[in-house]
Amino acid sequence: MTIQIATDCFETTHQGNSLVVRFNGQKVRLGDNHLRVLRENLTPLIDEARCDELVLDLNNIETVASTVLAQFESLHQELGAEGIAFRLTELSPHVYELFEAGRMHELFDIRPRPIGTAAVGSET
Repeated sequence: MTIQIATDCFETTHQGNSLVVRFNGQKVRLGDNHLRVLRENLTPLIDEARCDELVLDLNNIETVASTVLAQFESLHQELGAEGIAFRLTELSPHVYELFEAGRMHELFDIRPRPIGTAAVGSET
């Protein structure tokens, strides 16, 4: 079963037991507004998808506001309290470094984009 939900801010797909969220656009600067819209829609999305894991695909994210880093930590804790795993995938080396500098890679599952691969939608 595949559930697809789209907003102006992000799209979701249900893959197995995971709800995968991808923010819309190319070279996105992930900010507070993105997380606000995600949080406003998250509970109904998780309930509808009946997932065990929330995966944020950050392939097209160019940079992340420092305030978003703190919101990710809070989101991780809230989801964990509900028994839902939280994972970030496809981070560019630059974005991964931001999470690493904040030691967030020690708190939850963060997977960088494999070296030598381009972001979706970018020219190689």
